[in-house]
Amino acid sequence: MSRIPLFFLLAAAWSLGEPLTIRGVSSRPSLVFAENESYEIQARVSGGSGPALVEYVALEAMGPWRQAGKLSFERQGGETNAAPLPLKFPGRGYFTLELSARAGGESARSQVPVALILEASAPDEKSPWGVFYLPQGSFEKKTDEG
Repeated sequence: MSRIPLFFLLAAAWSLGEPLTIRGVSSRPSLVFAENESYEIQARVSGGSGPALVEYVALEAMGPWRQAGKLSFERQGGETNAAPLPLKFPGRGYFTLELSARAGGESARSQVPVALILEASAPDEKSPWGVFYLPQGSFEKKTDEG
């Protein structure tokens, strides 16, 4: 049995390039959006080699809503490409975005949470906390003794 020097093994692994990866990304941290703002979530493919096919499924956490689709990426080698996903969420809620990609003989998967939340109301000027204000004593129980 012959032994292959470690240098050649490392050089062969390096020449294969980066493994295929797929991610859901946005300019918003943690993919949390107010329900009335516009949102854009992109599928970002990197690594692997050649053109990539991306499939996505967005699922409502506690409901029946679901949206699925496919995107094709024309790529040279393993360059990184991103494209917006044409998602139309039904309104406020918590969703899961499942992504899968295939390029060459490789495949990759990822899953990310997405939330559409109620827009915060404007702060009340009288509030010491900047949210809302209830006058002192609003919740005190009135009794016959005072």
